[in-house]
Amino acid sequence: MTTILGDAKGQWSIQSFLENTDRFIQRLDTSTGLCKKQREEFILLKILPRLEKSWGKCPPSNEDAYEILAKISRSIKSGVVVRHALQLLFHLICKDDFGSGNDNLLVVEEVIRSSIFSSEGMFAKDGHSEGNLKLFLYSRILSLLLMQKVRQDKLPFVDREIVLKSVHEEMRKRCSQLKHKKKDLLRYSLEFILSTITCLLKPQSKSTACTKLKGFIKESEEFCGSPEMESKDLKILRTLEKKKTNEEWIDLHCILIHLHRKVHLTMSLLLYSMQNSRILKQGTT
Repeated sequence: MTTILGDAKGQWSIQSFLENTDRFIQRLDTSTGLCKKQREEFILLKILPRLEKSWGKCPPSNEDAYEILAKISRSIKSGVVVRHALQLLFHLICKDDFGSGNDNLLVVEEVIRSSIFSSEGMFAKDGHSEGNLKLFLYSRILSLLLMQKVRQDKLPFVDREIVLKSVHEEMRKRCSQLKHKKKDLLRYSLEFILSTITCLLKPQSKSTACTKLKGFIKESEEFCGSPEMESKDLKILRTLEKKKTNEEWIDLHCILIHLHRKVHLTMSLLLYSMQNSRILKQGTT
């Protein structure tokens, strides 16, 4: 019977990995040479396809997939594994219609946040591309939570306000330490996270921004469902014609993210339908 401890043969069972993900990643980070390569290939060729295949079958499977992918992304020695895990995580988040539920998002938010701020996380190295990708993904998670706050008229995670304030302070420090204020992914993600957390923490009763964003989301959904409606009719696009405040900048990006997820979900459903049609045709020939 193969187990996660089967290092001698370089073989591990998928089930053992899912039950002991943290331990496997710890051993990956201390492995070298052929053993490291075998562990990486096991994750890339066995685990990631399994997680993608299991996703969507039921809500608990989605949460499990998100948690496992987030844990894989905490590897500090295998950049290729981290990049592929984060890319799959981003892909699945784009496909997910979270509705009014926050649980799956909160699972990912917590693990990615802890990975970013760990003692050996992205801020422990300069030019850490995987860390930049984590920041980008974290900014997307926060934008989804902001849109859920707008829909629900309340903060999705009241118990995390103190944590978010700490994240905001740390990001503010990192922004001030940037040597070159160039427009790159790192600066974009840091500034987006800062602005989004500010919106998340602002009391609903004291902000008109949430009401405006809620209207923009409703308008964009009407746009997606109406062939007669043209893009020039979207009020959000008028913000492009003038100098934007931070709140308008966040509104615009949230709507673009929202529309991107709509397109991503539509394309995924279309590909799924095409695959089923191909299978049915093969079955009748």
